[in-house]
Amino acid sequence: RCVTALAIAPTGTISLVADVTSGIEPLIKKAYKRTDRVGERMYVHPIYLDHLQTGDPLPSWYVDSDDLDPSDHFEVQVAIQKFVDGAVSKTINMPAGTTADQLSHLMLEYIHDLKGVTVYVDGSREGQILNSVSEEEVRNYLERNKIVTGAEAVQCTTGMCDLM
Repeated sequence: RCVTALAIAPTGTISLVADVTSGIEPLIKKAYKRTDRVGERMYVHPIYLDHLQTGDPLPSWYVDSDDLDPSDHFEVQVAIQKFVDGAVSKTINMPAGTTADQLSHLMLEYIHDLKGVTVYVDGSREGQILNSVSEEEVRNYLERNKIVTGAEAVQCTTGMCDLM
């Protein structure tokens, strides 16, 4: 007899291959620098790239993880957890400077509705893999490097390019 029927497994790195968001996560960042064993790369989401190139305003629905309050992250996980009998893989992204007291209050509010929680406070560890980049940093990068998207790219699909 089955113990569980549904779980939401981790999909962080494999989502990069499919060029999709991971699991129930929002877009991690509109633009970011990824530093790992492969090297250092700049990722720029196509909608954000278009905004930078045209100056058109970003749609109101276009948000990333940093635009959401930590309680929004918890609320989404709680909503999904109601329909999943196993754990839900989701990272509650917290802004740099989040205190243990702030985190404790959030955990006490939501933990009774969850089977597991993963929390990451931006900048909390040395050698962080994903790092935010400012709009100015992205613009400077774009001035020095051509970002191509889709079929014209071999090493740089959908705005994801190696840093020089």
